[in-house]
Amino acid sequence: TASLRSGRLPEEFKGMDLMEIHHQLGIARQHYALVTGKRLNGVEITVEFNGEVIRQDKDPQMDFPLPRNYVPNDKPGQTLIFFKTPVGQSFVRFLTTETTIKEAELPYPVERIIKNDNDFEVVKWILNHTETVPFFGQFEKMEALIGDFGFTIPLIGRIPFQQIMLDFMGEEHTIYTLVDNKPQIDYLMDILSEQARESVQLGLELPSPVIEFVDNLEGMITSPSFFQTYCIPFYQ
Repeated sequence: TASLRSGRLPEEFKGMDLMEIHHQLGIARQHYALVTGKRLNGVEITVEFNGEVIRQDKDPQMDFPLPRNYVPNDKPGQTLIFFKTPVGQSFVRFLTTETTIKEAELPYPVERIIKNDNDFEVVKWILNHTETVPFFGQFEKMEALIGDFGFTIPLIGRIPFQQIMLDFMGEEHTIYTLVDNKPQIDYLMDILSEQARESVQLGLELPSPVIEFVDNLEGMITSPSFFQTYCIPFYQ
């Protein structure tokens, strides 16, 4: 997609879809498909793009807390996704730019759902009323499309500590919270670990030799001590 939008796609491949290009080159295709998500029971969401409401939903099923498929990715702007619960409301904010569109990059989250103690209470309520659900449709669709000319890898999200650091709080806020309010981190680790184990069990139902956590660990963000304390126990 990025090569097509930027004009870098060779002339001989124009008009072909990606699967046809793989066959033309004789290179098998590897595809990733998210296969689990969350049903947010009792939650109402409102999506605003550049100040205009474009979607509303109740009890949504999504990749919580960063549902990028709710974000328009074909024009630049700011997307706010509000999560309304009986104990309050929080939001996430995404930014889409001309560059992200041209390079077919994912919309960038500039504000996570937990920014303060009030947000934490909202997220706590959401997680206590959340179900882990299968999203097998995309995996099954791609398996049928690719056939024997490649494979589809089922993804089940990040491990709990990476979810906290990259999805729920952001790196800086996570570090401050570890020092100033560690019980919040401990709570999130416990409930997200339980839900991640549910995702593993769902992933094992698929006819795939592997399932994969979407972790990209790097020592500047996840230090060796963090890895030993918060990552290794879950992996084990």
